[in-house]
Order: sequence, then C-alpha cells, then structure tokens
Amino acid sequence: MATQQIDGFEGLTHCTTGLCPGCVECADRHGKSLHGMSLAISTGAVYDEGSFSWSPCEGCGSTLGGTRYAAHGVDSNGDIIHLDICEDCLLALN
Repeated sequence: MATQQIDGFEGLTHCTTGLCPGCVECADRHGKSLHGMSLAISTGAVYDEGSFSWSPCEGCGSTLGGTRYAAHGVDSNGDIIHLDICEDCLLALN
C-alpha cells in the first residue's frame, strides 16, 4: 500500500487498483462468473477504464463527481473488499 493513509482503506491489507478476478462485485458488474471473470481479465477482454459517478469516493470520501475506478483490499477476515475510488486515490495507491 502507498505510504499515504487513505481512510477508506484503513484496516485493509494487499490494497490494489483495477479489477480483481476473485471479486464477486466485479464479476457481477460484467455479467460473468468468477471463473469467467478471471479468464476475461487475463485475456484483456475485460478491463477497468473507469466510469463517471456522483457517488462519493470510497477511498477518500470526496463528494465531487468524477471518474471512479475499481480497487480492492483484504479485510481482517480474509475477504476481498471492493471499493470505487476517484482518480486521486487511484494515483495514491499506484
């Protein structure tokens, strides 16, 4: 994770940006099973180009409208947590 702490990622480990082959929410958004999503990501058939949203960023909480991207972390139970983050959080995590 980046050296800068982003509130929405507090308590999460292995934080990454982009689609995750093990994320049920990512698979659902693209109409795929987890296995199908894994194949689609590995072949480049599905990728995260971001999309406009007025929803707050789940990383920093910004309420400004803008492009949101997929991000993930692992919680203390070992579960993958899906977040939709703004471009600033995307850059901070990369």
